[in-house]
Amino acid sequence: MFKSIRKGGRIAAVTIGIVAALTPLATPPAALADGLPTPELEKSFTIDVESEYSSAWFMNDGKYAIIGDEDSNSNTIGYSRLDLTTGEVTPISLPKSKSCNIYITLDGKRLYWRDGNKLIFFSIKDQQRTVHSLHIKKSEFLTFRLSEDGNTLTLYRDRDNDGKATKVDVFDLKSDEITFSYSLKKGEISATTSKDGKRLYVYSYRKKKSQLKVIDIPDGSTLIKEIPGNTKCDSISRVSRSDTLLIRGANSDGEDHHTFFKADYDGNIDTVADGSKIWIYDARGALLLAQIGENDDTIVIDSQTGKQISYINRNDDEDSWLSISDISRNGDIALTGASSEKTNAIRLVDTRNGQRCDYKIKSNHRCRPCFLDNDRKIAVDYTDPKDSKKLHVDIYKSNIHYSPIEKLIFFAQDNMPIVIGGGIAAVLIIIGGIAVVCIRRKKRDAAQTSIAGTASKAKTRKGSRRKKHAQQEQIAQQSSADSAFDTQWQSSGEPLTVIPQQPVASSAPKFCRHCGTPLVPEAKFCPKCGHPVE
Repeated sequence: MFKSIRKGGRIAAVTIGIVAALTPLATPPAALADGLPTPELEKSFTIDVESEYSSAWFMNDGKYAIIGDEDSNSNTIGYSRLDLTTGEVTPISLPKSKSCNIYITLDGKRLYWRDGNKLIFFSIKDQQRTVHSLHIKKSEFLTFRLSEDGNTLTLYRDRDNDGKATKVDVFDLKSDEITFSYSLKKGEISATTSKDGKRLYVYSYRKKKSQLKVIDIPDGSTLIKEIPGNTKCDSISRVSRSDTLLIRGANSDGEDHHTFFKADYDGNIDTVADGSKIWIYDARGALLLAQIGENDDTIVIDSQTGKQISYINRNDDEDSWLSISDISRNGDIALTGASSEKTNAIRLVDTRNGQRCDYKIKSNHRCRPCFLDNDRKIAVDYTDPKDSKKLHVDIYKSNIHYSPIEKLIFFAQDNMPIVIGGGIAAVLIIIGGIAVVCIRRKKRDAAQTSIAGTASKAKTRKGSRRKKHAQQEQIAQQSSADSAFDTQWQSSGEPLTVIPQQPVASSAPKFCRHCGTPLVPEAKFCPKCGHPVE
């Protein structure tokens, strides 16, 4: 059994080695040019809009985009859905209020917003709505956060109407019931939930001490962690697709840059970017994007460790308010928009050496490109330079190559419940298979042992029968020889030459030389014919 397992492990190791060795051979030529991939225009769509301030909101899977029409005062005029496969545009009915914020679920399949004391979900694919009653007073509501699995809502209430949360409710969207409540105490400033919704984190500042309270929602147990240096902070949030918490230090000088701390699932705290003052403007998954310094350069931060892993200097033709608009999942390539007097461009930046590559677009507006479909595509929207009521949406092949192993890692990150369930099922199948093999082998060994034992007994019985037959034949031959000798002596009347015989071992059987009857060792006369035993 163990030999089979070792053999399977060697086969798997060899397979991984072959895949790793062949990966560079599978890289398309375009992805190797100048160290950066060269995007290729795949399709382009033109949508009629109401104003030049309209824009597209792309879904992460690259299948749809939401087109939002806005006027010069950022008031919503209308919404439509763009199918990025067929180019079909479908009007959709969503709130047109400026004060109504519309969000998108992490999987990119639904939009949701609050309407009074109700939460409304809108399916982008089939345009169906689902309404949940929150059972709260409109005057108490402050804000909310949806869990990443879409089943739990964290509600923040403002009972004092001063813009600060005074109570946190955990709301189960399956049962439409509040499952946990916590009233913020004096000095407790901000709160958020864990990724799995089983822990509540509360930041407090009392008597010049900064603390993080970790509350286990199922049993209500509490753990207190101290913030390094007792730095006063003003907010706590969680990184999407991660258990990492970000605690932002308060600034007294009015600057945009802050000191940040990070905490893990158990509340263990450390500084971010070695305690430098930064502004984190993108906190998604494994990588954080933050601006630093007077030139608003961008640093890439590992959300798990809080350490800086890349530094990207901002060029003069890159927007200072958002120098990097997106970054690849492995952190090697960043996207930004570049502008000049003649044209604008999609710019790819190598985060390791700062190398840049531009791809021009036909627009007099700056663009904010983004990655779609696990970095396989790049999307950008811009207003037509000759007609402000036409919006262009271009989709490019990014030509960024990822190895099969990296693709598996991305799939695991995006589908962790499926991966965990599949892993458990695979382990159970392997254990069951090993058990079946062991049982069958045990039965086979037992059967072989039984067959061998039967054959040995049969061989022993057969050998005994052969020995017995040989003894009977020997007795018969000896009797015949003695009878022939006696007959010959009687007919001739002359004594025959005596042939000396070898002494017979006492254990050899004796026979009467006249009639051949078997004799006991002590017999002196034949019991049958009466002749004396010689």
